[in-house]
Amino acid sequence: MGTISRRVVTTLIGNALGPLASLLTAPMLARGLGVDGRGEVAAAVAPLVLGATIATVGLPNAATYFVARAPSVSRYVSRFAALMLVISGVIATTTIFSLRGWLSDGDVELARMIAVAALLVVPTMQVVLLQAVAAGLNQWKRVLAERAISSFLRVLTISLLLLNDRLTPLSAIAVLATAPLIGGLAYIHPRRRTDPVNTPANGDLLKYGMRIWVGAISGILLSRIDQTLIVPLSDTEQLGYYAVAVSISELALVANTSIREVMFTNLSTQFDRHRLTVASRVSTWAALGVGMCTAAACIGLLPLVFGSDFAPAIPVSLILIIAVVVGNPGSMAGVGLTALGYPGRRSVSLIIACVANVACLLVLVPSLGANGAAIATLVGNLVSSNINIGFMWRLTAVRPLAFYELRLRDLALVKTQLFERRGG
Repeated sequence: MGTISRRVVTTLIGNALGPLASLLTAPMLARGLGVDGRGEVAAAVAPLVLGATIATVGLPNAATYFVARAPSVSRYVSRFAALMLVISGVIATTTIFSLRGWLSDGDVELARMIAVAALLVVPTMQVVLLQAVAAGLNQWKRVLAERAISSFLRVLTISLLLLNDRLTPLSAIAVLATAPLIGGLAYIHPRRRTDPVNTPANGDLLKYGMRIWVGAISGILLSRIDQTLIVPLSDTEQLGYYAVAVSISELALVANTSIREVMFTNLSTQFDRHRLTVASRVSTWAALGVGMCTAAACIGLLPLVFGSDFAPAIPVSLILIIAVVVGNPGSMAGVGLTALGYPGRRSVSLIIACVANVACLLVLVPSLGANGAAIATLVGNLVSSNINIGFMWRLTAVRPLAFYELRLRDLALVKTQLFERRGG
């Protein structure tokens, strides 16, 4: 088994590819489709992502948790979880179909595109499961390969469509929805047969998954419900601004996502609160640095790159970048709660944050549009972050400030404490 540092670096590269692909394709989509067309693409893809995440029933995270603790059960966990995801995925697809008229605000063409994207809910969930099992097995190179393939195909195909004057909302949706599925081919490989010891009961998988699932639903609502509700509450133009802002703000998430994924697997095997708080501080300041650079570039370059029509996306981007940075410490605390076997506590924080987020969306979006949606995200992140940290304080007695404060010695501890070599 390699060092944690190598895993983080590998994951960091993989997680950077998605936002980088978004940055490369966002100007193409903006210029090729216009504000309304870009909004239609976001409106059609959002229910797919939302449905695929809600319907997972927490099983991907449960798979990572149990496989990390006992790699020999990976085949058993994969088969059971895959079957459950097919059942729940069909239900999610049917639900999206039935709601497509409301989600499209009566737009017949948009409703058709939402229905087309919904057909990929089940395949998308299977790729998410494969990624979760690979994470539990510390197969980060496979995760990197999947994200590289997906990102490359997205950039290449959209570029070709634009150059050949074939870029339409429907063709863009097809690319964005199918590229991750093709990337999933990276997980197809022959596995050695192993005899699992102490195979987890189906009930244990479902119980752990359900405790995570409630929070996962709330978490995806925090990150995706805004793009689903902006059209009914406002219009596709505002969603077009918001979609561009989201693609820009995702850059600040790269460090957090990379460290969070690796630390969840690592802490599920052996919990270490000191390593968790160091990881939180390092990722927070990394997010702050990237966020400041991204904000500066956004102010100066967004109208030039995306076109002057997208200038209103600048303040939206800045608010979302702030939301990412302030939510980072609590995100890492949530990893600690889940790795400790308390996913229900994390779910509680996300439920409360989700209620606050949706309330803000309903109040702010009709009058402020995309800016209102961004403010709602900021509020939700602040709420969930601090509740997670409060739970960790009560369970482990770790001081809340330990997740936030910058310590110069953390830079020296990164190699010896966070990235030390582990046997395996």
